[in-house]
Amino acid sequence: METQQISIKGLLEDLQNGYTRCVGDVNYDETIGSIQTKYNLNKSQVKEMFDHPKLKGKKTITAKAPVFLLVDDTEEVSYIEDTIQPEAVTVEVEVEEVIEELLFSDGADDDFMGEEVTEDAEYDFN
Repeated sequence: METQQISIKGLLEDLQNGYTRCVGDVNYDETIGSIQTKYNLNKSQVKEMFDHPKLKGKKTITAKAPVFLLVDDTEEVSYIEDTIQPEAVTVEVEVEEVIEELLFSDGADDDFMGEEVTEDAEYDFN
């Protein structure tokens, strides 16, 4: 059987990534795993490895889920001011201009069913 090389730097990274020393340790998470299973070692071999001066006392780094989310609601936020430009908000259009534009938008001349279109003319749209 070939001797396995395991680096101290690699073991420290494993601990940083959530690996525990052995299966069944306090913070063991089977979705992450343990150094014991990653390197196919028994418990006594893992213990011997962590007796090295650069590994002695090193523990698994566990990410703790927050128990609350603190929201700062002391400031008012206006999303409208951030997304709409003030110039684009005000639009004034004469109703007559809109009707005229709709009637003649197809390129027709100023003749409406034989009648001349004027500002004073009254039309029955019914």
